[in-house]
Amino acid sequence: MITLIRKHQPFLMVMVTILVIISFVLFYNINRMSGRGGGEGAVLATVYGSNLTQDEVDRFRRKFYLAGELGLYDFLQSLGGSGEKAIENFILNSLVLDHETDALQIQPTREEIIAEETDLPVFQTDGAFDRDKLAAFIQDKLAPKGFSETEIDEMIGKDLQLRKLKALIGSTIALQPSEIRFAYEVDNRKMDVSVIRFRLADFAAGVQLSGDDLKKAFEARQQNFKSDEKRKVAFVVFSLSDADKKLEGKEKNEAMGKLANQASDFTEAMTDKGAQFAQIAAKAGVEVHESQPFTEAGPDRQLAGNPAAVHAAFQMTQGDPNSDAIEGPDSFYVLHLEEIVPSQPLTFEQAREQLAGQLKNERAREIMNLKATDVRNKILAGLKAGKSFADSANGLDQKVETIPPFALSDLNAEKPELAAFAEKAIELSPGQLGDFTPSPDGGMILYMDKFESADPAVFAKEERSLSERFLKGKQEIAFHDWLRIRRLAARVRVLGPGGT
Repeated sequence: MITLIRKHQPFLMVMVTILVIISFVLFYNINRMSGRGGGEGAVLATVYGSNLTQDEVDRFRRKFYLAGELGLYDFLQSLGGSGEKAIENFILNSLVLDHETDALQIQPTREEIIAEETDLPVFQTDGAFDRDKLAAFIQDKLAPKGFSETEIDEMIGKDLQLRKLKALIGSTIALQPSEIRFAYEVDNRKMDVSVIRFRLADFAAGVQLSGDDLKKAFEARQQNFKSDEKRKVAFVVFSLSDADKKLEGKEKNEAMGKLANQASDFTEAMTDKGAQFAQIAAKAGVEVHESQPFTEAGPDRQLAGNPAAVHAAFQMTQGDPNSDAIEGPDSFYVLHLEEIVPSQPLTFEQAREQLAGQLKNERAREIMNLKATDVRNKILAGLKAGKSFADSANGLDQKVETIPPFALSDLNAEKPELAAFAEKAIELSPGQLGDFTPSPDGGMILYMDKFESADPAVFAKEERSLSERFLKGKQEIAFHDWLRIRRLAARVRVLGPGGT
């Protein structure tokens, strides 16, 4: 296996450098495999040529939830990720992990498993192992799943196997001093850029549309104009008490964790054959709320404060009508699809306003693109003639803005415009003019004036911690690339309904 890892190391180094330079950050609502349909013995996938049945998938799903309840979050993230295919990936990658660790004879000892079990926070009180908590966990969490303490040992053992495997793969990854220095420089050097903006609204203001223009466009696009589909849902909410809402830090997180477990138990109960939403809600002691039919753009007022729940309502189907637990403000929601109101074709008059907006936008964008191309060509000609960017833009009736110097490390969610500048700037060298970059509300032409080198004294202070994070990032990427290659070797084939 070491040979296989080393064979792919050049590719890994290229990928690592690209991914880690921009930031030192590491990287599917859950799409149940069982939603594909079929009875208890139905074959849903094949792995290493062996069938994976509905029964096995259901058991794996319960193990997925168990790992979360045990707090094995790195284990879940490594094998499942956090998107729409989290459970599916967890199941398939778990089978790959079993196969590979058996081949490599990576097995934890009984002593290691016991030590890990006693160290799990879920089984501790005041930092010490609490046997009563373990007993309560077995009764409250394992028994309803059809599990025993054996499954705790199994999940901890799998987590240990995964960590040992990742350590083995990570041991093949070397870190050169020049890599971290180069990455730090790219992440922290200041970029001095100038920009010319183009506002789509300015061009749209001059676009005139006739009635004939609209009618001809409607005839050509009539099939595209339909009313929005509507959904009606029932839902339950697991909310913090007024007192718990005032908590902060660790205490608030613990309270939210308890809510998450309650919501998780509810969603798991809904997977049982013949489960009824209202009956499960009554058993859980939560009220069932009902929405009016609503569109995704115009949600029911009861759901308006939780965009994730609104989005989830439109991901559910008649064959898979229940959502997963969806976090909201101090709460978790679980939805059940009641009704789908299909979209209907619109008449010309109903579509007129929307159509006019589309046509005006399209024509304005055409005019803007032509203008931007002309401006860029003239500036480029000036630069080639030895003029500065400002002098080249002079007389083109375009405002040149000088952006305050910024670094990639300055980017955050509160500065979305800087992210747009940075995305283009990292492609440019000093003195280089970028292409016209369109955006939803217009576009821009960026010019890279210069780079200001990062402070070497700051780098010297942070080099050790940065090296550790950089190496960890490279090792994580190496593991995921190894897993991708070994999953291909497993000949994974996910089947549709009817085993096709």
